[in-house]
Amino acid sequence: MERDQVLWLGEYDLSHGDKIHYDVRAEGGEEMRIGFARADGELPDTVYYFVSSSKKEGRPECSADFICSSPVQPGRYRLFLKAVHGALADVNGEIIITSYGQ
Repeated sequence: MERDQVLWLGEYDLSHGDKIHYDVRAEGGEEMRIGFARADGELPDTVYYFVSSSKKEGRPECSADFICSSPVQPGRYRLFLKAVHGALADVNGEIIITSYGQ
């Protein structure tokens, strides 16, 4: 993944009570960001359930858990992964979205 490149990882309908889990790492690179943007456009200034990586053993890693709630409104969102401050190499891990009540 090149610097400032954004990968769109799909569109999701999020509702209050849904659970979001990020556990993603890269073998090389400086920083990455994961989050959601409204489904109706490119990556805006406002993003939701967003996390920037921390360095663990010299590698960028994003780990976080969220429960969808107010003030974020239910609706359709696009999940993104963005390389920041340089390219990322060998990105892997998991992103799990569990609908409320499941």
